[in-house]
Amino acid sequence: MGRIYYQRETPDQKLNGNCPETFFAEKPRYFSDIIFHSRSDTSDFYVVTAGHDKSWPDKIIQDRVTDRLMILFVVDGQGYIDDRIVGAGQGIFLYPNEKHSITQEKSNPMELYFLTFRGSKMAEFIINAGLQNIPRVFEYNWQDKIIPIFEDMIYRSHEGADMEMYLYGASQMIMSYHKHHYNKEKRDPSLNSKARYVKEAVNYIRHNFTRDISVAEIANQLHLTPNYLGNIFREELGYSPMSLIISLRMAHALNLLVENQFTVKQIAWMVGYKDYSQFSKMFKKHYGISPTAYAERLLQK
Repeated sequence: MGRIYYQRETPDQKLNGNCPETFFAEKPRYFSDIIFHSRSDTSDFYVVTAGHDKSWPDKIIQDRVTDRLMILFVVDGQGYIDDRIVGAGQGIFLYPNEKHSITQEKSNPMELYFLTFRGSKMAEFIINAGLQNIPRVFEYNWQDKIIPIFEDMIYRSHEGADMEMYLYGASQMIMSYHKHHYNKEKRDPSLNSKARYVKEAVNYIRHNFTRDISVAEIANQLHLTPNYLGNIFREELGYSPMSLIISLRMAHALNLLVENQFTVKQIAWMVGYKDYSQFSKMFKKHYGISPTAYAERLLQK
């Protein structure tokens, strides 16, 4: 048996407590809330932590190595796992002793829930949960199912319950949604291999279009050649991967111009263009007006 305790970390302080009802009465703007299961016997398999992290913009975890299996579910914002951007609707899977760095996107840091596990039966758990072939960054769409479970685990008192058993059971419920989804996807005859690749490419583009990404980078993520990715993309959707990237960038740029919080050159950088002249050319081609002229028109209204 182990001991349960709680920790809240904010940009300014770290607090410990014994009861979530009083310790987590009100959440600050940025926080990292963790319920720990401290146990000396590691011969079996158990939940070490369950957490809810709404990170602050300058929070960086650099080159961390831990002996735990870690599964993180991003529900809002964006950040980086090593050099790859991740956002809402994506998860991060990290094996024990796997070095990793996590950096927050400054203007819109990630909010995520996470579980960590430890014990000798970890391999058995990975197979039973259907995690053996999961990529380091994966897509998921069952936030509405797992968030209430995490909230119950972290923020409710379970006086009289065996917390070790409760944490393990709750974690199994969370992982059951993952296993059901991936098993269903494997059985779905409507998704052929080309459609799967295109779906993954579109998801990658939607989460990365604000960077200076290329078709070659996307293809590399899917272990395809750029030419093959371009061909199946056009075959399935009728346009190229770069066309989607440009359309998303232009729509985002338009929204940023309307908000009127950044200069036009800053917006060019924020939507993935290092070269302002290239951004201006694309914007005018897309909307029939230069971004500078559009910004001036907005000011006149």
